[in-house]
Formats: sequence, C-alpha cells, structure tokens
Amino acid sequence: MGNTCEWLLKKRVPISQYITNDDPSQAPPYWWWVVTAGVSAISEQVDIVVQKLQAGNLLISQQTQELDQLAVILSTHIEVEGPFTETESAALDTTYSRFGRWAIKHQNIINYLFDQGTFIQDTFVNKLTVESQVEVTILIGKLAMQIIDGITDIQVEHNSANRPTEALSPVLPHEIVKLRGRDFATIVLNHLDRLKQFWNEDLIAKLEYQHRQLLLAYQHDVTLKIALDKCDSTTSFETGWSIVEAKKFDVLRDFCGAIATVFPNNVSIEYAAANKSDEHLSSSAAKFSP
Repeated sequence: MGNTCEWLLKKRVPISQYITNDDPSQAPPYWWWVVTAGVSAISEQVDIVVQKLQAGNLLISQQTQELDQLAVILSTHIEVEGPFTETESAALDTTYSRFGRWAIKHQNIINYLFDQGTFIQDTFVNKLTVESQVEVTILIGKLAMQIIDGITDIQVEHNSANRPTEALSPVLPHEIVKLRGRDFATIVLNHLDRLKQFWNEDLIAKLEYQHRQLLLAYQHDVTLKIALDKCDSTTSFETGWSIVEAKKFDVLRDFCGAIATVFPNNVSIEYAAANKSDEHLSSSAAKFSP
C-alpha cells in the first residue's frame, strides 16, 4: 500500500494530465490525494524499520528497540499523545481525535499533512469542503494512532507455547559484564531443562565459570573494559563477541548464540515464525554440545 501511494504521488502530474485528456470523469476526488499523501508518509517510516528487522544479524533485543524507536518517531513527528487511561481519554475535549490509549489534536494532524508539500496544502485548504477536511483529518489521525498502538503491542519473542516472554536475556559481552553471578545464574536456570538435553553437567559448570572469568577480565583489563564500554544497542553479535578471546569464552558465547536468543530470518517478528523457534533453539544447542 505504501509503495503504491508513493508511486501515485511521484507520478501525480502525468497521471492527472492523462485522466484529464482521456476521461475527466475518472479523476479521483480531491480528498483522495490528501489521504494518499498521509498514508504514504506514514508508510515510509514503517518501511524503513521493517527492512531493518529483516537483517540477518539483528538480535531479538535489537528488534524490540527498533520497534520502540518507530513508535517514538511516529508519536513525536505527528504529535500523538498518550498512552492515556480511559478516564484521562474521556476527559479530552473535541479538538482531539482518540483511539484506544492514544489521542491527537486535529490541528497536529493537519500540520502533518501540510508537511507533505504545497499541493497537499492547497488541495486541503482550497479544494475540500469543511466536512471533507474533518473526515480526512480524523481518518489520517486514526491510522497513525492504530499503527502506534499496534507497534506498542507487538511481542517479538515467544516461548515454546507461543506466549510472549516478559524479558529478553542479555547476550552480548558488554551486557553480560553488567550481571552479577546470581543474576546470570537465574538466566541459566531459566534454560536449564533445555540445556540438560544437550549439555552435560561439566559443560554447564564451565558456562558459569566463563561468566565469572569475563567479569574478572572486565574489571582488571583496561583495554577490554574500554572496548566493551564503547558497545551499544547497535552492536552486532559478531562484533560484540569478537572483542573477547574466542577460546577462553567459547561456551559462554555458544550459550548466548544458541540458547538465550534467536536470530531473525526475514520478517521473523511474524507470529507464525514463533512456531519454529523452539526447534531452532534445540538444534542450535545440539550443534555446540561436546
């Protein structure tokens, strides 16, 4: 839909000329162009993030951050307010459009539409009736709020029962060195049943030992500490783990890569992809078993 709207806007002049010369009765109403511009503008923002989510080396935690950032960008750019409680939403005056937990002032929607260029401004102000202006404003506002509401509800990680997990395990060295031993042990316990299917007790003990050794190295190796402190939410799995000694922390790295996260494949945020996640984790863990 977004691609179609973008194409129509790019070809607006020749399309309009063709319709005028061929059959003027087939010309779309003026409000149609305003709606097309609004849909195209919102879709452009969404499309950028969808493409990022398809990256083969993106971690689940990074998918979450991309989606959160998209919601922030749309809310800020279109000036959507919320989330509100039902009581707070009901108290808003008639200058707002509302959807679920969100609300937006009609003037902010109009401002967003005017950002789409002089043709849209002129069409909205001079070609639309007051009734059409109101209808278009409410329509685009509702679309924006629906998308933001949907984004905030997306869960990108599922467990074997296809239920969204409540927390994402840290899987990169710069995240793991922030965990105390007892906190890391909690993560191991969460995966212990599955680990025992493929790893023996010695390997599981080595996993926790390597975590303690990584903490020591971070505390006493200034070069390593500086390198890890430079990492952030955009650091890839490969880049993050290339900073530490591969052989010294091999079991820890394998655990993080095979058990504590799932690498996306194409648009793996789709719910159907979750059906295969448990199988993927088990096969990956088996790959690293002695």
